[in-house]
Amino acid sequence: MKTWVKIAIGAAISVVVLIAGMLVTLRCTVDPDAYRSRIEAAVSDAIGRDIDISGPVRLSLLPWPSVRFGAVTVANADGFGAQPLARIRSGHITLRLLPLFTGHLRLGTLDIHGLNLKLVRHANGRTNWQGIVRRLSAASERAPYPRPGQAARGRNLPLSSLEIGAVAISGAEVSYDDEASDRHYRFDKAGLDTGRISNGQPFRLEAGGDLSWPGSGLTAAIHVVSRIEPNVADRFYRFSGLSVNVLARGPAVPGGEQEANLGASGDLDLEAGRFGLDDVSLQSAGLTVTGNIDGTGLHDRLAYNGRITVAAFSPRSVLQQLELHSPKTQAASALTSASFDAQFEGGAHVIHFKQIAAKLDKSTLSGTVDVRDLAHPHYRFDLNLDTLDIDDYLPPGSAAQAQTSQPAQTGGGAAQRAAEFDLAPLHHLRMRGRLRIGSLTMANLNIHDAVAHVSAADSVLHVAPLTADLYGGALRLTGAVDASGARPGYTLSGRLRHVAMEPLLADAAGSHRLEANADVAIDLHATGRQVAQLKRSLSGTAQFDLNNGQINGFDLVGMLRAAHRRATGAGQGGVGDQGTTAFAHLGGRFTVDHGIATSDAFSLQAGALTGHGQGRYSLPHNQLDYTLTLAIADSAHNRLAPLAGLSVPMHLKGALLAPAYTLDMPQAARAAGTTDQSAR
Repeated sequence: MKTWVKIAIGAAISVVVLIAGMLVTLRCTVDPDAYRSRIEAAVSDAIGRDIDISGPVRLSLLPWPSVRFGAVTVANADGFGAQPLARIRSGHITLRLLPLFTGHLRLGTLDIHGLNLKLVRHANGRTNWQGIVRRLSAASERAPYPRPGQAARGRNLPLSSLEIGAVAISGAEVSYDDEASDRHYRFDKAGLDTGRISNGQPFRLEAGGDLSWPGSGLTAAIHVVSRIEPNVADRFYRFSGLSVNVLARGPAVPGGEQEANLGASGDLDLEAGRFGLDDVSLQSAGLTVTGNIDGTGLHDRLAYNGRITVAAFSPRSVLQQLELHSPKTQAASALTSASFDAQFEGGAHVIHFKQIAAKLDKSTLSGTVDVRDLAHPHYRFDLNLDTLDIDDYLPPGSAAQAQTSQPAQTGGGAAQRAAEFDLAPLHHLRMRGRLRIGSLTMANLNIHDAVAHVSAADSVLHVAPLTADLYGGALRLTGAVDASGARPGYTLSGRLRHVAMEPLLADAAGSHRLEANADVAIDLHATGRQVAQLKRSLSGTAQFDLNNGQINGFDLVGMLRAAHRRATGAGQGGVGDQGTTAFAHLGGRFTVDHGIATSDAFSLQAGALTGHGQGRYSLPHNQLDYTLTLAIADSAHNRLAPLAGLSVPMHLKGALLAPAYTLDMPQAARAAGTTDQSAR
């Protein structure tokens, strides 16, 4: 063996023996408890809080120098009570000695058992931990951070020189009481484990515990795994492969238990006040939400932007997985397909969504939405909807009940209860904006190019105004839904101008009896939760004017001629139910009181035939009781010639669109006879 090799081996053995001797001497002569006060003073000076190490302190030298300590408490800040900020039941630290000679602080492992941490935020915004953070931040800024390839100099060992073989925290309990928002959280059975922690080098972190909200009936088991890369000198931190699993349980959780999984990667630049989240993915209850966000202004004015996407899903399936009630709708295809995509930007108290592309079944929504005051949201919007069939989403039977010629039910049977309107979403809704709809179907009516200005607050929804193209004419309405009381109220007023009645009534009531251009003015109000209740409570005024039209299946002249022949003994004649009645004008004004419409201002102009009438119509019972006095001019000719000069009362009874009628020819003849005698 060469001489230099022997020398090297001998020197190494000598060093090992020397170090072993030193460690044995230290173990036998040094009492760690004697340094308790020095340790307490050093740590207290570092964090600005009194530290009390009340448990035993023990030194172990093999296999690495280490210190085991018992109970440790950290004093709370002034004004936060006598309870300590933190307690540690016991701990264990191993230390690497040789790196100290090169200006590095390296720990083998850090084990903490039984951590109890109480965080408090007062109503004035002051917290019991902010003093420690400021103290450490100030010390960190003063420390001479070494750059890559540069060893630390002097007596200070900056945090960037710290290397920890592993950190393990077990049996931790963390509480957070926010008096400003009256929110209280508990994190129990918590633990944390890491791999080797070294500045600029990635390490694995795994943590978990049970989060609860006292009084909410909700607990959540949380498990977190991530890969973290700290750059302490530059105050820059990056993480990747983040996986958060949450299993929520309790009476407040739909179905008693729900699971959610969150994945993401990102970075945090404290020096520049910037952050970013990429590849965000949230999955729960059949929903998959993805997105990203970039932000600035962490130290002053927060600003951020990003994108959020909700992949196509079935709302009914989501409700089913959440074990929530799925609403019954008239269309089986309703609530079976939905998706959402939008870009967003905002700050601490507002979010602005733009380039929205939301789909629900056959409808596509686009536009912008602002959300202000996130604690109590207030929405502002400018949206465009291509098509919407409201009838598809109403309870089964609602459209049929609205169109039926049968009386409204007065009871509270199952069919009526199933058709109740759910106005609960109005109670906390605050919004204002404009909605454009290309095609809207409501109560089987087809409306095009609708523009609605909508607002909601204090459980009241206003539409003021709604304008649209309606069956060749124009619609302008204002309305409101007031859900602030036990019995919801509704108001509706406005005008329809030059509307084609034949296609409108065909869609609304399946009737083709009337053809005319109509002008209608209404001012109505009602209360209730069902169509039947609305019919029974409807009150207000209504006016209509029909021009240049005809009534199909109703030959008024033929009816008059047949009745006249019967009255004079000239024969039976036709019944007048197969032809038409043409008119130049047909109009009336009505006063409605609790579903009963009365009128004494009805008028008819049909050439030599004119009429005026009075009577009532019961909307809840669909019963018409009206008397129309028909006058035939003395100059009448053609089919009306035999009736010239007569004034015939016509009584209408029954359903509005198919009433029974009687013509009082004897009364007309008596009146005519009386007139003749008076003339002589």
